[in-house]
Amino acid sequence: MKHYFLLLTFVSLTLFSFAQELNKEDQNAQKHLKKNIAVNKLAVEDLSGKTLHTNKVSKLSFKGISSHFTELKGVIEEYCIATLYPLKNVTQVAEGEGNVFAYYPQFQAYFDHSDKQLHAMQKLIIPTGASLVNVYKFDEGDSKGLILEFFVKGTSTYSYGFILENELVTLMDRVANNEIGVITDERDGRTYKWVEIDGQQWFGENLQYDTGEKKLTMHGDVIYSNYNGRFYTFSQASSACPKGWHLPSDNEWKQLEKVAGVTQEDIDVYGNISRNGVDVEPAQELRTNPDLMFYAHLSGALEKDEYGLFKSFEPRKRAYFWTSTKAGEVEATVRWIGHEFGGIVRDKMGVGNYLSCRCVKDQDISAVVETSEKLKAITTKIDANPEDAGNYFDRSIEFFLIGEGKFALKDIDKAIELDGSDLEQKLFKAQILFLYSFDQDADEIRNLVNQYISEIKDNDYAFYFASRLSIYDPKNGGLVATYDSERRKKAIELIGKALSIDPNNPYYNSFNAKLLAVNRDYAKAVSALKKELEHDPKNGETHYLLALMKVKDYHTKNVKNNVNTGEWCTQITGLCFKLTPAQIKDACGSFKKAINYGTEVSPDYLTICAELKQAETLEKHKPIIYTGPRGGRYTINSNGNKCYIPRR
Repeated sequence: MKHYFLLLTFVSLTLFSFAQELNKEDQNAQKHLKKNIAVNKLAVEDLSGKTLHTNKVSKLSFKGISSHFTELKGVIEEYCIATLYPLKNVTQVAEGEGNVFAYYPQFQAYFDHSDKQLHAMQKLIIPTGASLVNVYKFDEGDSKGLILEFFVKGTSTYSYGFILENELVTLMDRVANNEIGVITDERDGRTYKWVEIDGQQWFGENLQYDTGEKKLTMHGDVIYSNYNGRFYTFSQASSACPKGWHLPSDNEWKQLEKVAGVTQEDIDVYGNISRNGVDVEPAQELRTNPDLMFYAHLSGALEKDEYGLFKSFEPRKRAYFWTSTKAGEVEATVRWIGHEFGGIVRDKMGVGNYLSCRCVKDQDISAVVETSEKLKAITTKIDANPEDAGNYFDRSIEFFLIGEGKFALKDIDKAIELDGSDLEQKLFKAQILFLYSFDQDADEIRNLVNQYISEIKDNDYAFYFASRLSIYDPKNGGLVATYDSERRKKAIELIGKALSIDPNNPYYNSFNAKLLAVNRDYAKAVSALKKELEHDPKNGETHYLLALMKVKDYHTKNVKNNVNTGEWCTQITGLCFKLTPAQIKDACGSFKKAINYGTEVSPDYLTICAELKQAETLEKHKPIIYTGPRGGRYTINSNGNKCYIPRR
């Protein structure tokens, strides 16, 4: 890795040149600036002295104090400190015969010791405790600009930032119109800028709230910065936003993406596919568009190594954001963008990953209803008959289907309040809680499902659901199989009841096989998987699981019966199994089918298949009848004919 350091060349001030006569007050301001403005020319070099970056300098012509904006400093200060009004760094450099004010319109570079990397700093970072004291007028070519002066009390120093006057006026107008603003998180006092996009108020930066987990590297560093924010698991992100704000749903992200330019025909596309726009790059809109002010940072993500320590994953290459919408029991819908493509990916990831988080302001239920024709139709029925539990149940289902878990739960609770005897409503509530809050509500979920199956005996899904609740416990937002032997037996009993009602259901058969595997009843697992394949013969995942169960079943039987076999070991993890060549062929046949049907198979197990093939090839050429005095071999080829292989 290359190492860099900053070269700061300090330049003394000698003279200002002005395009007009200055009054006494402005002349005093001139002397003040000459004395206090931080003067440095910033370049970044490597250790060999090679310049990697020098900031572009633009000249500014001083015009005096801006009494108008100085009088508004109380209004401006909060938004500058919160970086809602982005200020560029100001300095003064020697050029030609004298000195002129200048600023850097291109990014400044700096070296971050925490990750040993070169970074870009696009705005002035105002020191903690600074307050705005004066605003000065400047001309930048044909444009009018302002330099804002901040005084830092503790150090008695000044910081200066530049902004074009028309940009500041536009931003102030947007604040007045409630289009952009700043909120303070009452939990830690940190401020965040927000922007309204199509009726939604979004954070314009990544969440930085500390949920308590220290993300340490092998060097003991905390992987965190004001620019990147913090990284969260799905469970942490779901409750990390400040009061009055929440983790945005998949539906809310879609609303944002339409504004960013994602086409209507691509908006629902799922998977590792860039959802693009027409004559616009949606990802770039989210990253840099000053009107949207979303400013997505390519912060990457975090991943843990085998020792539980963290390291950055794809920093400065990708941005990964959670949504509040689950994509399954252990996966959630996410968004990610990268610098190598122009679209926005809508995909799913495991809930244990550590990704960035943006927050959206809580909305009234009516705002979400307006996004769906079905929701609007059901809401009309509710308005006409607010005591009908069925309408709330129906709307709860629609909310659930579009990933709005909190509204789905609110409506199903209302339905149960109106009609507590309807067990179907309680079963549906258990499903919502299972997906979104199993770690907090496991006892309530199990009670709701047990109440249902104690009275309703012909709902196969309810028994399947109860079986899953029996075998699984929540852990870090995901699922882990219990070690309780009684609960494991109960899970098999319950899935058996589901299969007795619907014996051909591939989901039930697959889950039954996995339960048998967890209980190490590999022979029954093989039988269950073969039965599943009778109804779904092209399911690669089932063929893969069948291959694994065959390997473990054969090994278990051979060890138990003391069968004389060779020991075959995987080359990556070193797992060893006592198997005959015929048994390996059988298992490898299932591995091959899994691959043919598009399932990714662990290369570790395939090494056993490769070793068997190599052993068969060697066996075919094994017989050596006679070795001649010159080293040549008289042997038998695959056709059974004697032949002579000369020494090489």
